Amino acid sequence: MTWDRAAYESSFTRHCFSWTPFSSADGWDAAWGDRRLQDDANVRRLVELEQAASPVPVWAQTVCRQIDAMPPGGWAIPQHVENVCGNIGRRDPEAFIPPRCYSLGPERLELMARVAMLLDGWFKKLEPDDVAAALEETEGHVRPWRDIVRDTWKALGEHNDRKTLLARRLLARLRFWLRMPYSPAKTDDNPRLGYMYTASLAKYPGRDYFGFEQHDPEVVELNERIRRSLDEPQRWIDLITYTWPCAPKAFRFIERLIAAIGRVAANGPCAPVELNNDLPTGLLRIDATYLDTPTSRRLYNTAIAALASFVGNALRIGPESPGEVDTAWRDRLARLLGEPSPLATWLAALLLVRLVFLEDSFRSFHFTRNIHQVA
Repeated sequence: MTWDRAAYESSFTRHCFSWTPFSSADGWDAAWGDRRLQDDANVRRLVELEQAASPVPVWAQTVCRQIDAMPPGGWAIPQHVENVCGNIGRRDPEAFIPPRCYSLGPERLELMARVAMLLDGWFKKLEPDDVAAALEETEGHVRPWRDIVRDTWKALGEHNDRKTLLARRLLARLRFWLRMPYSPAKTDDNPRLGYMYTASLAKYPGRDYFGFEQHDPEVVELNERIRRSLDEPQRWIDLITYTWPCAPKAFRFIERLIAAIGRVAANGPCAPVELNNDLPTGLLRIDATYLDTPTSRRLYNTAIAALASFVGNALRIGPESPGEVDTAWRDRLARLLGEPSPLATWLAALLLVRLVFLEDSFRSFHFTRNIHQVA
């Protein structure tokens, strides 16, 4: 194979490097520090493997897009890796919604709608049993809504003007997410946030469509009142704005925010507390959505080991020893990948290189805490 710009830019491999050192629009000329894409032996080998497996069928092109949808961060392990490995093995890929920026499944939207009902009930001073009954009617008895309502009411405490103002602002933000249009993404088939806001933006050139809510008259009024009434008002506004429903621990974040609002007194200091301080936890009875650091590292090591074993001598990448691994999950990934073939080897190598590249460029993001990773 002649390794040049034409070979790289005509490949499907080039579409699999989002959020990695070589994700820039520079393509063939991409560089990260002293590393240049065109000098990277692993990228070259991936293109060679692709050419050996060509022509690339439609199902494999779909798996390529799913590999590129793999986000940085431990919440994508193990499910995203399992989904991709299973699709490589079955040669007939099933669709799935990756846990990535702007991608949402219906279960998250439904849960956010119920959290909005919960806040609305408190704000309107409804009877907690009536609110719980309405939530049970919409979801059934999947969650213990009577306990959730009781504990949330307790965390929010007695009404006062400043507390109610913050609850109203949070409710407006949740409703913004719920009424925001969803459409297929530009690069994959999954529901994404915001692409249908383009027409509205014509009236507000240069404005961020995820901040479009800031121009809603009700929100403008609420923000102005917050600025007049509370300490560190911009911090309160920012915290409420950060309630992205696609974030890995969005609902843990929201329940901490609800508890923080409950600490606001009618008079006296009312700056927002740190959300990882001594606040009530488990209000919404949300299952863990983000792996702890040791588990995330062990499963990452396991994915590297399983993919390297499947790829064999076709590619040399990653550490000499992958570190601690989960042998049961490694064996499961091997079963999902199935029998090697030129196409399967190329796709598994793509996933392997992507995992290694993601850690290279997002090492601090992978295994450290951020605002949406509060426990």
